[in-house]
Amino acid sequence: MHCRNGGWTNNLRHLSRPSSDHRAPLTNWLFCFHLNFVSLIGLYAPGWTSNKYHHFGNTCPLCAIIEQLNMPIIRCSDQKGQSLEEFYSEKRTHKDSLEIANVMLSIIDLLNREFSNTTIFGLTSIYHLNLLAHNSYQTDWYVSIIALDERNYHIEYLMPENKRPWSYAKVKGDAKSLEEAMKFISIGMYESNGWPGNEELLSFYKKYN
Repeated sequence: MHCRNGGWTNNLRHLSRPSSDHRAPLTNWLFCFHLNFVSLIGLYAPGWTSNKYHHFGNTCPLCAIIEQLNMPIIRCSDQKGQSLEEFYSEKRTHKDSLEIANVMLSIIDLLNREFSNTTIFGLTSIYHLNLLAHNSYQTDWYVSIIALDERNYHIEYLMPENKRPWSYAKVKGDAKSLEEAMKFISIGMYESNGWPGNEELLSFYKKYN
């Protein structure tokens, strides 16, 4: 991410000198300084950046930006209201969806850790979490996940076009644990060919095959 107007460049690992362009507004300069500061702190104290109060003023959720940059699974921008974590965290406030929300949050957390270098876009449809390779609901939904509880996961993936016996044919399976669900998800991501040539996914796929 580049803060061009303020003269700062932020890539979460490099903090550059401010430019000598005195025409840049002071507010932009401070904004970019804060973004770099939060990024730098986040490298050494990740929990600090998760605090929603560490923002510049009350209008710009910088920590949410930092978290999103560090997370491979990002909610599709067609659903702008909440992040995936916020969406399922809100569902935890309702008794009838508490267990589903908890398990889905566990899946998201595991996806973030296992696929740290793979960009995945998440699209929610009722309680389904659909995994996309591109930031648009109009692109293929390669893997769909629904978890009823800690022992009931339903996973399906879209078959590659050259292997489909009919349009949008899918392979479906039921997992009985989070580990087995991750196995099915990784197989689905690989077999759907939604992320071709992805070394991280290939490595994870080989772990189960």
